[in-house]
Amino acid sequence: MDASTQRLANPIGTQPDAAAITWARAACHRAVPSLLEVARDRLTLAVMGGPGPVVALLAQVGRLIGRPFGAPLPLCLPGWDPGAASALLRASPGLGTLFQPLPDTSPSRPLLVFNAAGPEAPADALIDEPVERLAGYRAVIVHPPPAPGTTPEAVAMTLLEAGLIGLPVSSAMRGEHSDALTLLDRLAATIHGFYLENAWTRGEILGSTPALRPWERLPETYRASNRAQADHLFLKLEAAGLIALPEARAGDDDAVAAPAWGQPARVERLAALEHDRWSGDRLLDGWTHGPTRDNDRKVHPDLLPYETLGEDVKEKDRVAVLTVPLILRLAGLAYRPVQPVRLRGPWPWDGAAPGLMHRRRLLRSAAAAANERAPMTLEYVAAIDDPGACAATLILARAGAPVALEGVGLDTLSGSESDPDHRRRLVALIPHCRHLSPAAGPETTALVATWHPRSGLTVDRAPALVEGGS
Repeated sequence: MDASTQRLANPIGTQPDAAAITWARAACHRAVPSLLEVARDRLTLAVMGGPGPVVALLAQVGRLIGRPFGAPLPLCLPGWDPGAASALLRASPGLGTLFQPLPDTSPSRPLLVFNAAGPEAPADALIDEPVERLAGYRAVIVHPPPAPGTTPEAVAMTLLEAGLIGLPVSSAMRGEHSDALTLLDRLAATIHGFYLENAWTRGEILGSTPALRPWERLPETYRASNRAQADHLFLKLEAAGLIALPEARAGDDDAVAAPAWGQPARVERLAALEHDRWSGDRLLDGWTHGPTRDNDRKVHPDLLPYETLGEDVKEKDRVAVLTVPLILRLAGLAYRPVQPVRLRGPWPWDGAAPGLMHRRRLLRSAAAAANERAPMTLEYVAAIDDPGACAATLILARAGAPVALEGVGLDTLSGSESDPDHRRRLVALIPHCRHLSPAAGPETTALVATWHPRSGLTVDRAPALVEGGS
């Protein structure tokens, strides 16, 4: 047993600090589409790091996609002794219910990895350890930015050369990702405002309990509860096949263009997700089920599967779902259905960067396709082993289109024969991607985009669906 394994074999100091919790929120928010793939058993979850950061990350994942009343999520902990991994989960309330550590996992199984290496992580924690422990796997690795002296681009390039996709996520109070956390906190404050308004309509006196204080004077434990609800909004949208957009980009005609959020089947499905979120949050706070609520002993009668609840309890979850559009609107957001569009060659620029004429035609034709398919939002999906599609995707991403990258063919990026120009474009593309997956996408998608010499990028129904009359 080497020194690192000995260090991790005794899971002491498992209480995460504020920095670990903040990074876990930012990292999971950035990876919501991939987390949904974990929930749907298309990816396996893996977490790297010390005890405190690992606990913070698992708690956040558990709140988002945990199955409090179903089979626990399989969990890979690279570098951890199996006994230490089990002890860590047992030592933290709720984690032993929500996660099942795997003694091993097949390299054929693609991974979503969170490398909770901490702020200003050294290069060995971001590069050497993942490359060694994940050799032979297809994986997306969400990690913090490197320490000064190493650039995020250098980390991404080295990981790509090893057949791994690295996605840096910062929780620093500046830049893009701090904007995401600011948005989440604004949503949390809005959610709390709804709670205060409902309490007032029930005749409760504002300020009479700690939970009935305004956001500025709200104790941290209640702020954390509201943040958990806010974080889950984007998981609900993803599960419903929707995407949040600034209202200026989505357009003003929401009453006509937006999908009907209140569809009964959708509300019921998302209400069940909301109840699982609430239940997972309670389990992680040490609550258990009992016939009568007891706050001192942390016992609650509603810690049961959604389908067994009474209608009065289910209605609370439905109300939480039905308020989502208004919460988003107050935060300056709208929602739209999102449709993946698979990019398929051949491309006239092949593996090179498109020239000016092709770039202009690409953007014009993509804008025309977006208008034709509105209010649907098109998300262009490229395979990582298609240099021409990746070059087009980078141009579309820089113009503001949602894009995604599939890691099938990751092994083609390693070795001396791989194209360094393609890897450099991938390093530039990865931070723009809304969704990164090391797995191959579905065999069929509803829409495909191909290049035509005269019309440029053309979005059509997939040939297999047209032939089948779907």
